[in-house]
Amino acid sequence: MDISRVDHIVYAFPDLEDGILAIEKLTGVKPVPGGQHLNHGTHNALMAIGPKCYLELIAPDPVNKFIGKRWMAVDNINGPTLTRWSINTQNIIKDAQTLISIKKPLGEIIPGQRQLRNGEYLKWKMTKPNEFGLVETVPFLLDWSQSNNHPCDALDIECELVGIQLVSQNINALDSILGKTSDQISFKQGHQNSINVTIRTKKGVVVL
Repeated sequence: MDISRVDHIVYAFPDLEDGILAIEKLTGVKPVPGGQHLNHGTHNALMAIGPKCYLELIAPDPVNKFIGKRWMAVDNINGPTLTRWSINTQNIIKDAQTLISIKKPLGEIIPGQRQLRNGEYLKWKMTKPNEFGLVETVPFLLDWSQSNNHPCDALDIECELVGIQLVSQNINALDSILGKTSDQISFKQGHQNSINVTIRTKKGVVVL
């Protein structure tokens, strides 16, 4: 598993428009509305933070009459929260075995899709993000080979990911995945999981 291939970081908001405005004010860049996750009751907006790396703003979708547990912990937040992060994989079956060794459900491979604003669909395979807890520091995996494009291909790169700090209650799990850490990723033991992201923006370096 190549941990340097950070795919995206999930930033959950109670309301998507409020999230877009907050990030634009903080960074000088307005996230671009992406579309709806029809099977999960959420919608999103994206901001590129690298050639194949983006910040995903996600929130409950008021138009979707979804009944059930929305993903990425959007039902659990009290305010803007970085809840999940993912790695781009070119061999999801092999890399999922690493996650299974930590906790079997984290290695479950599922299909995903998002309806774009033009009515078309973006499709992918992924390992199922943890359904429980507010913040999960163990990454999930993304395989975009079913789509012709990566979500970043349609975005201007106006910001740059500087680093990710993971504070985890389960440091052993992170060590087994991130033992050979990249320059961008660091982790430490903590009493409460958190994801802290540093980004270089039009308004300088900001920490989320």
